Amino acid sequence: MWTSVPEALEAVSGMRVRLSTDTRVETFNATGAGRFYGVATKKVQPDGSYLIVASFSCGYAYCAPDELRALDGFNKYVTASGIGY
Repeated sequence: MWTSVPEALEAVSGMRVRLSTDTRVETFNATGAGRFYGVATKKVQPDGSYLIVASFSCGYAYCAPDELRALDGFNKYVTASGIGY
């Protein structure tokens, strides 16, 4: 599922990925309406599995509901990519 994170961030945020490591992926800052800065991290759990945590921001308080919709879309995108595994 982690391999789908860069694609999911770009699809949901409308911005290109600027950083991608084995534990963190982030996009460029939002540049207009309907776009978000997105970041996702991969956190190893005590049992050896990992948790993907993402967040989105447009930089303004008024778009908080849209940020939540972006997070929901990201979660669905990443989850669907792991169904075949």
